[in-house]
Amino acid sequence: MLKLDLIAEFAKQFVDSVKDVSFESYYQIHGEPLGYGSTATVIAATSVKTGKEVAVKVIFKDLIVPEMVEQEIQILRKLNHPNIIKLYDVFETPTEILLVMPLCRGNSLVPRLLNSHHFCEKDAIRYIRNLLEAVSYLHKQGVVHRDIKPENILFEDDSPESPMYLADFGFSKQQTQNALMKTMVGTWAFVSPDVIGTLDGVSKYTSKTDIWSVGAITYLMLFGEPPFKRALSNEQMTEEIINLLYNDQMNKNMQPMNKLVSDHAKDFIMKCLEPNPAYRLSADEALNHPWLKLTALTNQLSQTIANLKKFSNQVQTQRAPPQQFSKSIYLKKHCTLYRISMD
Repeated sequence: MLKLDLIAEFAKQFVDSVKDVSFESYYQIHGEPLGYGSTATVIAATSVKTGKEVAVKVIFKDLIVPEMVEQEIQILRKLNHPNIIKLYDVFETPTEILLVMPLCRGNSLVPRLLNSHHFCEKDAIRYIRNLLEAVSYLHKQGVVHRDIKPENILFEDDSPESPMYLADFGFSKQQTQNALMKTMVGTWAFVSPDVIGTLDGVSKYTSKTDIWSVGAITYLMLFGEPPFKRALSNEQMTEEIINLLYNDQMNKNMQPMNKLVSDHAKDFIMKCLEPNPAYRLSADEALNHPWLKLTALTNQLSQTIANLKKFSNQVQTQRAPPQQFSKSIYLKKHCTLYRISMD
């Protein structure tokens, strides 16, 4: 068997079978990359056996912390929720790890909103309710996502009622009972102040960091920009968030509010963006907030979409170039297939 050093040992705990194979005997890659990050590229492929389209997350080994990939795989294989992305197969080559998942043709949250012909608060309520149902399930399983952001909210197709999925568990953490976390992870525009506080080397945080992210995404959906302005560098963003936290600028920063947005929505946002996690809503408390029970909020948020276009353009200009890859890298050489055993 091909000797692979990253996930071979820990994978023995949960795989149905381990085989030496060629990737292309199982999946045929087609088209250009669907997306990319600092350590991975996502590409479309088709199952040779079923003809079904899938997404393949190609993770470059030399750019990652091995334990984080192991944890992502272990967490995904135990989850089973209609709003959480599934993991089908895991392949490993000497230089890459390939995670096979459902292909979401409906894009991520921001492009979907920008393509909406009529976006209103009622639509935001549906999206946030689905997101919170996923987060509530995660927290009951002892899992904290830690990187909830628009790019990680995916839609199966372009239909108005498309299923929505929370994806990318690369920063997720299996939390032991009552344990606190202290690793600085997340995306600056949506990360909680309790996570920022870990920069002191002492502070820790809980699963409620995910609720802050939900609040920040809600604000983005209703006002077209993050609640706290993003800067051009990580250092500037860190300074901005710390100033907001310690100089009590939240209420000032939340003004002026869009008059078309309901008071219930504003209250929901404020209770999710509570700097003190002890007073911040839990996932179940957020699900029971009155805002998520409203059904008649149909005013079109046209200014929100205009603001969102500006935000989207800013994000695109700040992105790093994609990782260079060739299909022949992982198509032609042998790799190990780990057939996932789902709990």
